[in-house]
Amino acid sequence: MKKLILILTTLFMLSISTVFADYPTCLYGNPNYPIIYAHMSAASYLDKSSVTVKLNNYNDGLLFAQNHIYATFDRNVVNLKEVKPAKTVWFFKPWNSSKQGVSARNIDGRTIQLPPFTNTDVAYVSYDNANSWTPFYISNTAGYNMSTRNAFLLGYHVATGYVY
Repeated sequence: MKKLILILTTLFMLSISTVFADYPTCLYGNPNYPIIYAHMSAASYLDKSSVTVKLNNYNDGLLFAQNHIYATFDRNVVNLKEVKPAKTVWFFKPWNSSKQGVSARNIDGRTIQLPPFTNTDVAYVSYDNANSWTPFYISNTAGYNMSTRNAFLLGYHVATGYVY
């Protein structure tokens, strides 16, 4: 009896998770707003038109900014409930392995501290206009990292024209 209850509970949970998995792949059906990540009736989308390359050279790396739009849906992910104003997120991917320390660059008329190269799998994200940076592993596909990873990969493709 316990096995039957466990099996039924598992099937029920799988059916619920399938319902939640059907988020719109593009906000408003517009391909300029592809989905970054979705979970628990909320999703983030990239505004492809906002991707701006701030710096791109071998000596430093690739620095770009992009806008993310956050949307919430009803429980069945059928109706869009709310779309929040866009937030700008910055990414930095150092290229030069000899840059082992922080370096300062003038970007858009202000000094930005760029983090060091640590290894080929590490990039950085900033949610505060490039004032502070958080490293992440590009290859890490754990749930907690997927939003950042997907946002970086989508933005990188838009910024460079290449798949990372």
